This record gives sequence, C-alpha cells and structure tokens, in this order.
Amino acid sequence: MQKNTIKPKLILNGMELKKIPDGIFQRKNLLKVKLIRNNIKNIPKDIQNLSRLETFDISNNNIIHTYTKLFELDRLKILNMNNNKLINLPRQIGKLKKLKKLQLANNFLKKLPDEIEQLQNITELNISYNNFKEFPRQIFKLKGLKSIWIGGNFFEILPIDEMITELPNLMRIYTYSNIRFNSTSAVDHNYKRLSRMRGNTYEAFRNKPKDIIVNQTQQIIQTLTAHIIKDKIKLFFKLLNTNEEAFQKEELVNLYNLQAQWNNLEKDVHANIISKEQEILNKNKIRNGLLQTLMKN
Repeated sequence: MQKNTIKPKLILNGMELKKIPDGIFQRKNLLKVKLIRNNIKNIPKDIQNLSRLETFDISNNNIIHTYTKLFELDRLKILNMNNNKLINLPRQIGKLKKLKKLQLANNFLKKLPDEIEQLQNITELNISYNNFKEFPRQIFKLKGLKSIWIGGNFFEILPIDEMITELPNLMRIYTYSNIRFNSTSAVDHNYKRLSRMRGNTYEAFRNKPKDIIVNQTQQIIQTLTAHIIKDKIKLFFKLLNTNEEAFQKEELVNLYNLQAQWNNLEKDVHANIISKEQEILNKNKIRNGLLQTLMKN
C-alpha cells in the first residue's frame, strides 16, 4: 500500500497575491517555498512556523518590511529577495548560519549589517542594483564566497585586487551594467573602463588572474533577441527566468507582463476562440514589445 505524503514544497508564482496566504504557515513540513512575481508587501512573523524551510524565494514582489522571525529559520540555505523595495536588513540575518545563497538585487539597500559577516557558509551573494556608494567591507569576511554580483551601484572604487586577496575561493565577479563612478578618484584605468561598460570582456582583466570571470550581459541580451527573431518565445522566457539580473526591475515587470499576455493568447488559440489573423496580429505586438524592451539595453 502506497503511503500518502504531502509534497515538501509550494510554488505560487505569478498569482497576484497581496499577502502570503495564511494556510502556508500551517504546512510546517515545507522545505521550499516560491512566491515569485506577486504583489506581497511584507513577510509576517508567522513565517517562523516554517522551521524546516531550506529555500525561500520571494523575488519580484513589493517587500518593504520583513519581521525578524524570517532570519530565525536556521535551516535556510537559499534566500532570494531580488526585485523588492528593501531599505535595510536586520542584524538578525547573522543567524542564518547554513545560508549558501543570498539574493538581494534590485532593492534600495545602502549598507549591510555587520552581522552578515557571520554567514560563513555563503557561496553566492548578489547585491547588484542597490544604492551602495562604498563596497561593503563586511563582504571580505565571507571567506567561502565563490560568486558575487555587484553591478549597478554607485561605487567610487571597484576593489577587485582586494577581493582577490581577501576572498580566496572567489571565482566569479559579475559587474554588469554600469557601476557608476561619481568621482574622479585615481583608479586603475582598466577597472574604470570596465565599470562603465555594460557587458564586460576578459580584455579588461588581461593582467589579472584568469579565474575572475566578468559577466557577459550583452551576450545574454543578444541571445534573448535571437530567440525572439527565430520565434522561439518559450525558450526566450525560460532563459529570461534564469538571467533576471541582466535587467532593471521595471524592465522585468514589462517583460513578465508580456509573458502573461503571450500565455493568455496561447490559451485563446488552444480554445479556438480567436481568429488566425488576430492571433498573428497579437503575437507580433508582443514580439515587438519584447524587442523594444531589449533594445533599451
């Protein structure tokens, strides 16, 4: 006789949720929760009920406030809060001792709490597209860090050499999309040129260790564009989902709105409630909308 078991994950992406459904907090066995692309504004203290949670993805929402109880989930390994409205992080984040991946891109952060130094198991950190003016020095304490995303901030100096020295396991530094210099500080010419480019090249690091990889954002854009031109729209959206960091938040919103339109159109076609002429017209409009968004890059 087969046992009935409750699946330990819950995925409610793109459901236009305004808050996390209360029923979720009763499912104490959950290991993974994904609530991507909703309209959720806060993470309530009831999150503490999910004490077994290992992956929590609430990216692409409107999170302004989160109770510190989130940071008491001591089994958490992956926390994705990309594309929200966070202004700061509580010092309790240091309690996430098992955390390996922390995604904070496209928020309004100006600094990191000192307690982030306690995340000694972290291997991936994304702080791109925030309001940092100085590179957070707490990051130098994260000795296990392998990949870091830092593009789209206001750094006056890009401390590549120090990162190489202080972070012995670092393999990838992603600096896409215009790290914006706001002073004329003396900086190595290659780094300064690198930081002003979108979609950098190995050439900028020609005298530096070759295990430092610079993100090729422009290549991603070109690949996505090719998928649209070749009418591989489903493949386009699949690739988009794994390369969100290449876009600003407003660009992502527009692209995912177009994805929703495409999905609805396909449903109408499947239900045979739309003429072939109207199908072609609507698909062309969506393709043009996708291309226009990509052209901005």
